[in-house]
Amino acid sequence: MRPEPKTYIIQKINDGFTFGDVTYFRIATPFPSPPDLDLDAALDIEEKTGISDTTETVQIDKIYIILPDIFEEYNTENKLLLKGWALLLIKLAVVGDGTNACYLTKVGFDIGWVSEGGNFTSRAYTEATPNISEVSTTYKEFSGQCYINSISEIASWRDINFACRIRVYGYVAAGTGGKIKIIHRRGETNTQIIGFINPAGI
Repeated sequence: MRPEPKTYIIQKINDGFTFGDVTYFRIATPFPSPPDLDLDAALDIEEKTGISDTTETVQIDKIYIILPDIFEEYNTENKLLLKGWALLLIKLAVVGDGTNACYLTKVGFDIGWVSEGGNFTSRAYTEATPNISEVSTTYKEFSGQCYINSISEIASWRDINFACRIRVYGYVAAGTGGKIKIIHRRGETNTQIIGFINPAGI
């Protein structure tokens, strides 16, 4: 029977997951965080301020751990081979300084894994080019999407975790007042991955 697509909600936490010397404070899970998690509004966004680059540059670059219990079935060799597709639905915002525009030009999206030593390996990548700009000092919010239509087989052992990487690119016309952010409000599903992951060889 063909598995149903699953949804993994992107969120930020204060108590992270440690692999080797690296602790990750960003996760993707089937359930949103409580809306009052830690009473910490900083968990609702990933923000880059003071943007001064005048050509397209990575402004936000984060890795999100897909929690280990999401993929539960392992074959007799203690690994799971995965292939399928993934759609990133992402809530973004951009703001200028009132005089100079800030441009949000591209979103990069990887699916892969983090090793027990904390290193991320990409197995599939795609990007979208929304090219949204704003001059005013009021954030312009919008949604975007990135679609990976073919994930090569990923062999997952119990000492690695599936993960995704999100990169947001942008620049300013001039000045240093540009800001860009990813929105993942607690208790909501602003940014999420919808995926059909087919267990192969099981």
